[in-house]
Amino acid sequence: NDLLEATQGAIDDLVAAAQDDPAVREQAFIAAQTFGPAAKVMVPMMLKTLRDDKESSHLRFLATMITSVAPDEPGLVDVLVRNARHKDALVRSSSIRALAALGKRSIAAKPLLTEALMSPDKEVRLAAISAVHAIGLTSGEEVALLTPLVKDPEKMLRQWVLYNLGNLGPAGKAGLP
Repeated sequence: NDLLEATQGAIDDLVAAAQDDPAVREQAFIAAQTFGPAAKVMVPMMLKTLRDDKESSHLRFLATMITSVAPDEPGLVDVLVRNARHKDALVRSSSIRALAALGKRSIAAKPLLTEALMSPDKEVRLAAISAVHAIGLTSGEEVALLTPLVKDPEKMLRQWVLYNLGNLGPAGKAGLP
């Protein structure tokens, strides 16, 4: 009980400290992650930052953090999809990885992932390859999306595509060279 009260007190202090200063807010979000589900009280502030903040460094880590604290938060997928179209490739890739972490709740992101698989940025493509599998598409849909990447110029991406196609079992053979 003492530990619970101390944790709640620490979270209350983080919320108060994070209100005005973006630098403090970032550190408060990082600290809040260690509290797990108890940090849900900070989720509205995290979502607001994801929606409104233009600072790429905040958006990069916050996408992944909020999925660990509040994966069922209404509107989260929409915010992540929007940020997956950000001008900063690291924001895009971290948002796509966060969508992958949400699994089947991110099925609405399929059109975005289709675009991301063709991104000029290899980190974005790599994140999208993982997300395609994670969001629960049918084997046929996965094969159709991943097959063009079998000839990607990046060796690591080709290997990841082949690994994912192989994990589909017999259905994945259709995408193999």
